Amino acid sequence: MKTKYLFDPLALFLIPSVYAVLLWVITPDDWLHDWKILYKVEPINVILPWVVAFLIFTAGSWLRRLTYTPARQRSPQTLSSAKKFQWIGFLIASLSMLALFTFVVIDAGLHGLIETYTVRGNYVGGLTTFSLLTNAGLTLAAVYFFLDRNISRIAIIPFLGMGAYALYRGFVGAERIAVIVPLIAAGSVYMLMRFQRITMRMVLVGALGLIIVLGVFVGAEYYRSYGAKMAHGENINTNLLEYGLQRFVLYFSTSVNSGGTQFSFFYTDVAYNSVFSTTFSPLAKVLYSMPNVPPVILGPYAGDTADLAVSMGLFNPEFNNSWGVATPFTEGWVPGCLFWLIWGYLGTHLYLNVTKRTGDAWDWALFGLFVAAFVDNQSRVALLAAPHFLVPFLWLYMALWLWKIFGGRGQAMAPGGPRPPSSGQQRPQRVQSGHVGH
Repeated sequence: MKTKYLFDPLALFLIPSVYAVLLWVITPDDWLHDWKILYKVEPINVILPWVVAFLIFTAGSWLRRLTYTPARQRSPQTLSSAKKFQWIGFLIASLSMLALFTFVVIDAGLHGLIETYTVRGNYVGGLTTFSLLTNAGLTLAAVYFFLDRNISRIAIIPFLGMGAYALYRGFVGAERIAVIVPLIAAGSVYMLMRFQRITMRMVLVGALGLIIVLGVFVGAEYYRSYGAKMAHGENINTNLLEYGLQRFVLYFSTSVNSGGTQFSFFYTDVAYNSVFSTTFSPLAKVLYSMPNVPPVILGPYAGDTADLAVSMGLFNPEFNNSWGVATPFTEGWVPGCLFWLIWGYLGTHLYLNVTKRTGDAWDWALFGLFVAAFVDNQSRVALLAAPHFLVPFLWLYMALWLWKIFGGRGQAMAPGGPRPPSSGQQRPQRVQSGHVGH
């Protein structure tokens, strides 16, 4: 089977969502009870939004397939221009991280910089949010490395700086997404770019990637909860590995349960979420923080329903992720259907840009970032609507737009075409027109 079929948006929708639902089904009740989740939500509240979301997503996907005509290959960005954008993203993220460090030090002193709860408590939406540009920067850097195999051309300092920021946020700041998103984005680009067909080598590379992701998760879990709980005197009867592996499973199964619970509140007219809160979170945070702009609610509203879900034995605030397949519908059927129609269309557009024509570095980076967010959205949390994805995603689009206006008229090199000599040698072509892989 061709590798590109594995990365088709329809496959990307089904594989992780089926995985998450199966984990939810087979998770032992005792594991849930250990975390005071007494019941699994009624299956209809998981299956119904899942089926509707897939049908609408499929409609959007086929709409783009039927209307897609490969655009004329745009003049790709030069490596020197990419280096400039790498530095710009690094500097913006640096200022954001400096602000975070300043708030933490003022609040808790230098020691607070290594305390997870202190760091998490000092994130400032709209300011420290720009540290999320590390997701875009690391992904774009990886793409240029895969294309050119010369790390020095994408600026080693911002690359290492963003990597250090991502590790700090992922482990000390308890934002595993800061590490996992660039890893999955870069890994998916590498596999789609290098392997034309699914081979044993590709399976081994994929398995290794999953082991690395799992290792990062378990390691970060020490900072996120295990070590903190031990320090506060909680009695944990398992070692870190057992604790981390159990929580790895529960992060998926409880997310499906929470998403199904939220959908059940909407479906039975108990409570709706405000518009954009689960479909475009950054906009909701900006819009509803403005004076005299109340949240737009399309149905009954009962405030935060977390306490209600806890009282029903369906939710534990420690596992506060909510399944990204179901949550868009909690704003109403129309917002939910529009969400999946748009992402079916846009996700397929990004996919076709790297499979139907010679995608440049921007195409690959945007698609890789989409894959990472989409896989997490379908299996665990509504990442497609979250700043962790939308901030770097929109940054890449803005950077591309600015380059086309101010830098696109100069002579450029095709990422898959001829390159100037490096160390006295001409590098071979990496990506051939009209297909993916080699």
